[in-house]
Amino acid sequence: MKFEIMRDWLLEGLNDVMKAISQKVANPILTGVKIDVSEKGLTMTGSDSDITICTFIPIEEDGEQIIRVIEPGSIILQAKVFSEIVRKLPTNSVTIEIENGMQTHIKSGKSEFHLIGSNSDDYPVLPNVKDEYRFSLPADLMKSLIKETVFAVSQQETRPILTGVHWETVNEKLVCVATDSHRLARRELTPELMPESPFSVVIPEKVFKS
Repeated sequence: MKFEIMRDWLLEGLNDVMKAISQKVANPILTGVKIDVSEKGLTMTGSDSDITICTFIPIEEDGEQIIRVIEPGSIILQAKVFSEIVRKLPTNSVTIEIENGMQTHIKSGKSEFHLIGSNSDDYPVLPNVKDEYRFSLPADLMKSLIKETVFAVSQQETRPILTGVHWETVNEKLVCVATDSHRLARRELTPELMPESPFSVVIPEKVFKS
């Protein structure tokens, strides 16, 4: 695998996926960020098994080339170390190359860093999001919805079901409810795009803080 990328785009993508990566996980492979490079662009994935964040960086945008793919491939790099390296790179042009298995070389200007990665096949298979449950909300409305419900979530792990916000579709409306047994917050609204199939799910509080 070998590609060139603009540092600013790489760092922005890393900042996104790092929100889902924890150093306290049962599976050590999840302390890394999975990087997939194809002819379409670069996909980075971070997960702690509860929260998964994927970000995609295209080859080009608005006529500006962001990535030049020399050889596609995939690798898992230690997220914390990789993020620190990218932040310190001196120029906005970065070359990343994998040689001799998992040896990763990161070059920018006169700086060069070397890491040992892990096989991307070892990364857990993540569930696919079904389109039938997809819906759309304006960003400001989503933030308001979260703010008006998440404060009532329980902080007691003894009742895990109450440590999240219950999202449910009822009569063509989206209903969100949170409670810690002493207080209750409820908000309902009609999304711009209702999901094809009804759903009922409890989303953990930490998802909204990511």
